[in-house]
Amino acid sequence: MRLRSWQPGEESELWALTRQQPYAAYAEENDDRAQWSASLRANPPFIVEYDHQVIGYADLGRAGEIGHFYVHADWHGRGIGSLLMNKLHEKAQAQGLAGLRAHVAPDARAFFEYWGFTAVSTSEHGALMHKHLAG
Repeated sequence: MRLRSWQPGEESELWALTRQQPYAAYAEENDDRAQWSASLRANPPFIVEYDHQVIGYADLGRAGEIGHFYVHADWHGRGIGSLLMNKLHEKAQAQGLAGLRAHVAPDARAFFEYWGFTAVSTSEHGALMHKHLAG
């Protein structure tokens, strides 16, 4: 397993990961692939790969917004999300951010709560969650 930076040209593989279950219903709302690709270029994500296959990725914007956070369904519960979340926390600390926030799909809410995020608002599609970072 390897954690690395995203490389241009990996968009198709990441797009496919966002379309897998259980995120399909949530992802349908974010169906503009051009806008999605532009967001990757603006906030290059961290990639976790195993045997040359992308099994997860996440990014962090300058204001503390987690725009992408996906782990392949076959890899849930194996520490991939924690590896990514630790990396995002490191980056947030290096940037001196006061907090993190994310729009979280219903199936991922417990994971974000485990990491200290609390729901600011909820809808049928998930929750806007925030975490204050000690500074």
